[in-house]
Amino acid sequence: MRYRPLPREQAIALAGYLRHVDLSLHRATFVSRGEVAKYFAERSAGLAQVIGHLASLPQVPPAPPLSRWARMALRLCNCVRLNPLVDYALLPRAHGALRDIADYLDEAAAPTDERIYPLSYQLRLACFELYDVLCRSDLERCGMPEHLHQAPILDHRVEPMRSIIGEGWPG
Repeated sequence: MRYRPLPREQAIALAGYLRHVDLSLHRATFVSRGEVAKYFAERSAGLAQVIGHLASLPQVPPAPPLSRWARMALRLCNCVRLNPLVDYALLPRAHGALRDIADYLDEAAAPTDERIYPLSYQLRLACFELYDVLCRSDLERCGMPEHLHQAPILDHRVEPMRSIIGEGWPG
């Protein structure tokens, strides 16, 4: 079965974390790769932890994407469900994108370069696919996470990652 319930807190934490990584990579131009990896480990969760967590979730084969109307119906359904139905086929895509990013950041002394943008784009696709099925109240909880080198004008609008993902996630 491709669509399975994912605990609401897990879905919100995963969406918030993917958005956190995406925004941080977008702001990481000319920063050492080790500094970016260290930022993730200090502010939210290390990439290796999240990669391991995604690998432990059930894997399903990819299937064609839902139509726009089916996604809207799924979002409405998820607003009244205790645990939202999530396309488990997006989990391997998020896992693969995070693994590629972790491999890229392994060269700690090297500065980031233009190769970071295609990696960030793959992660963004998985993130917005998850955003597409969560209800509005869940999106508000994970919509604007803190990120690397954020502008001071955003300080009052961003959410600290620990308040989004919780202390125990992804454990």
